[in-house]
Amino acid sequence: MDYNKLRTFIEVAKTGSISQAANNLFRTQPAITQQIQLLEESLELILLERRNTRVYLTKQGEQLFKFAQHRLREIDDFLAEVKNDSESLSGEIRVGIRPDVATYMLPIVFANFKVAYPKVKFTIIHGDASQTEQKVLSNEVDIGIQLLVENRKLLKTWPAKSKPIILVAGAGYLKKYGTPKTEEDLLNHDIIDYTSDCDAFAFWAKKIRKELELSFRKKRPHYICPDHGFAAELIKKDLGIGLLPSYTIAEELKAGSVKQIFKRKDLEFGMSFDIVVKRNANRTAAESAFLETMIRELCN
Repeated sequence: MDYNKLRTFIEVAKTGSISQAANNLFRTQPAITQQIQLLEESLELILLERRNTRVYLTKQGEQLFKFAQHRLREIDDFLAEVKNDSESLSGEIRVGIRPDVATYMLPIVFANFKVAYPKVKFTIIHGDASQTEQKVLSNEVDIGIQLLVENRKLLKTWPAKSKPIILVAGAGYLKKYGTPKTEEDLLNHDIIDYTSDCDAFAFWAKKIRKELELSFRKKRPHYICPDHGFAAELIKKDLGIGLLPSYTIAEELKAGSVKQIFKRKDLEFGMSFDIVVKRNANRTAAESAFLETMIRELCN
């Protein structure tokens, strides 16, 4: 049943007037009349009798009025209670996450959460995967988002949506040094990676062949940087070739200032972060509500 039409019927029944109900509900008389007609059609019942400017309840209308008025009051009271609970929920939540990941993952989650729980506050604690994991285990962080969870016996995890990783370089860099023709050509270019042993490139090269993976392990990157955000800025400045989540340079790819290299399906892979919390921990109502929001926004 359409509760909006039912509320309109109750207002008409209480006032005995279409025009008065329209005034009370801030609607036009034709709109009120149409809603009553649609309600009667859907129920296959005659609810009101119209005499001149007044309306009167039929027997069925009287029965529905008594029943619906009570039920809708219960629904209104329940919704008010839920709303008050949400709005009164407070506290502070500590979220551990890498800074570049926070930029792209958290703002939308916070925005949606604040609509229902405006009084909850947050502290963002930056750190790499191992730092975040340790802070969750030592209760310095309530909820973490990280790559490569190690201690799954003590941590409960939910995988976030996988983000595609692509090989890219600035258009200016490729113009100056040339576009690599083969995967081996990359070894002669300035590499931007996250570890001294070219871990990202080695993982990518592993999809091609073992020898190439070992060659990248031996090559020291031209720039070793801590996160995707900083690596993206280096690539935009035409300083080398790197592997990035596509969302970090989406606008530049569209504009052509950054180019994707080797668009091959067999070389594609994804990066998936996990939402992590400590198992068997006592969570506050605010933490539980925020965890549910994160899972809904990031994992589905």
